[in-house]
Amino acid sequence: MAIIFRSRREWRIERLGRIYSVDFVQEGTRFEGRYLGIDNSSVFKGEVLTGRGAILVHFSQTTPGNGYCAVHAGKLVRSDRIEGYWYDTAGNSGKFTLTSAFELSGAIEVAKERAIASHVTGEQQLHPNPPPLLAGVIKVED
Repeated sequence: MAIIFRSRREWRIERLGRIYSVDFVQEGTRFEGRYLGIDNSSVFKGEVLTGRGAILVHFSQTTPGNGYCAVHAGKLVRSDRIEGYWYDTAGNSGKFTLTSAFELSGAIEVAKERAIASHVTGEQQLHPNPPPLLAGVIKVED
């Protein structure tokens, strides 16, 4: 199982030349998300699939009350980028990208959580050069 959508990390979805911010929460292989910063009640729901060395995602986007639905399928090409194709009920389709918009505030919170979990105290808690693990995908063995 691969954890792609880690907490406190904003993602940007690009379709039809437009970019929107999305917040995803992953539990196990399933994830959900919502737009950030715009008045749009769409809900994203999907799953992360792993096998034969590849990490794939598929997810739907639905907007309650208006019948809009879009489906997306893509592949993790870097720890911070997913590329794929999408189709919607409005007749649109094309390529999409999901790119992580790593936030420093999230990195600081993760560093604090790790320090507490490791029982590190004092000035040792925050390292000036965070480990590369903060920017990558965490693989969890079942």
